[in-house]
Amino acid sequence: EMKDIVYSNYRYMRETFGKELPDVVVSPLEGTYLAWIDMRPYVKMENMTLFMQKTCGLAFDYGDWFGGEKFAGFIRMNLATSRENVEMAVQRIVWNLK
Repeated sequence: EMKDIVYSNYRYMRETFGKELPDVVVSPLEGTYLAWIDMRPYVKMENMTLFMQKTCGLAFDYGDWFGGEKFAGFIRMNLATSRENVEMAVQRIVWNLK
């Protein structure tokens, strides 16, 4: 049941970003509940944390935590949560970037 929830949240997130912010790159899920998302086409690497936390009111793991400069501009989103949480996060990002 949990795998269905995670995959449904993943599909929603990927499809919404694809429609609203087509240059966002969502990596395929690889046996996890964490989505790896490249936001660099829309948010400067040095502004990522400020944008997500202050502008969108969201908390993520940030790519530079995992690979320094190589992954700056990426976020990692937890999909093992309610659809409402995923929708709220995705919509806040979309709304603040449009």
